[in-house]
Amino acid sequence: LLHVQPTGPQWAPMWAALRARQHFSATPPRGIQDITAQAIGCESPDPLAVCSFVSRQQAASMRVVSLSATRLLAVFLDGGLSWATAVVINVVHHLPHEWEFFTGLKVAFNEAATSNLDVAAVSADKAIVAYADEASGSVKVRVLQVANSTDIVVGPEDELGAANLTMETNDTNGTWKYTATNRRVSVCALSANRALVAYGPVDAPGEVVLVVIAGNTAQRGVSLPFRSDNIDDVNVVALGTSKKALAVYRDEADGGVAKAQEVDVFDDYNGAAYALGPGSLVTITPFRAENLAAIGLNRTAGVAAPPAP
Repeated sequence: LLHVQPTGPQWAPMWAALRARQHFSATPPRGIQDITAQAIGCESPDPLAVCSFVSRQQAASMRVVSLSATRLLAVFLDGGLSWATAVVINVVHHLPHEWEFFTGLKVAFNEAATSNLDVAAVSADKAIVAYADEASGSVKVRVLQVANSTDIVVGPEDELGAANLTMETNDTNGTWKYTATNRRVSVCALSANRALVAYGPVDAPGEVVLVVIAGNTAQRGVSLPFRSDNIDDVNVVALGTSKKALAVYRDEADGGVAKAQEVDVFDDYNGAAYALGPGSLVTITPFRAENLAAIGLNRTAGVAAPPAP
C-alpha cells in the first residue's frame, strides 16, 4: 500500500508516494520476531510496509480495481493451469496513519486455461470482468459480486464472440506481429448497468461490445468492429459519460503504430442502446508503440501514454 503525502518545507511542498506503515497489535512491536509473525504474508524490503499475498503461485495478467475507499478487487491467472481467479482486499485504517490488509480467499471464476483478463468496477460491491477462454476460443464476460466483505458471488458467463487471442510462440509474417502481452482485452464501466469490452484477435478484426448488467448477470448487446485485423495493448476508457468512450490500441497490422478510436453509444427513445457508432479514428504515433496506457479525463478528453521510440 502506497500513501501519497507532502514532503519538503511548507513554502515549497512536493508530493511523494511512500510505503504506508503497517498496523501491529503491539505498537511498537516488541522485536523483529513480532514483526515477522504479523507480517508473514508480506514480501517487501520494508518489514513495516503494508503488503499481502493474494496468491503464492505464479500469477499473470493481474488487474486490480478499486471498488470503494476501503475495498479492492484483484483478478489474475493463477498457477500453471492459468485459471481466472479473483480476491477481495479490504484496507483497514488505524490511527495514527497505520493500515492493515484483510485479504479474502481466492475464488476461481473460470476453471479452465484463461488469458487476457481485465476488470472494471460498476459499484461499491460489484465488478465486471472480461477474459479469453482458451478452451472454447472465445471472449467471455461475467459479474463478480462482493458479499460479506470478502466473499465473491460469481455471476453467469456470457460469450461476446469467438476470438483467437494467443499463439504458442511470438511470431511475425511481415504484415503483422504477435507478442504474448495478455493485453488484448479491456473493459470499462459506463454506468452501473452498462459497460464496454474491447478485444483484439490475432488474425481477425477487433471488436468493442456493449454489455448490459442486470443484477449479477452480464449480457452481450450491440457491437462495433475495429478497423484492423490484429490489435494489441487495447485500452477502452469512458469519457465522463455513459454514451462516449475512447479505444486506444496498437495496430499490429499497420506496423505497430498507436491509434485511437472514438466510440459512441446511441439510445432509442426508451433509453435502450441500439447501436455503437464509429467516431473519428486517429493515428497517435508514426512509430511502433508498446505498453500503451490510457485514462479518461472528462467528457471530451483522455490521455494516452505511448513510450518514446
